[in-house]
Amino acid sequence: MLLQVLCIQGFLACRKHADRIILLVEMMQGSGCPAFKAGPRCVHNLRKRFHLGLTEAQVRTQHLQIISAMCSTL
Repeated sequence: MLLQVLCIQGFLACRKHADRIILLVEMMQGSGCPAFKAGPRCVHNLRKRFHLGLTEAQVRTQHLQIISAMCSTL
């Protein structure tokens, strides 16, 4: 399914730049923006979402399962 392919490709593209994205979020914590209100917990949760401890193949498998589950609820 094209949706699955595009979602996974997009996530993997973002994941390649996870360190830069996380650094930006760390810098924004003191900005007063409500999205960063959680402080260090915000960065911790973001790191978890990138699944940096998994291989690319594991991430693909995990995201296929997530997308399939999401599509089955529609």
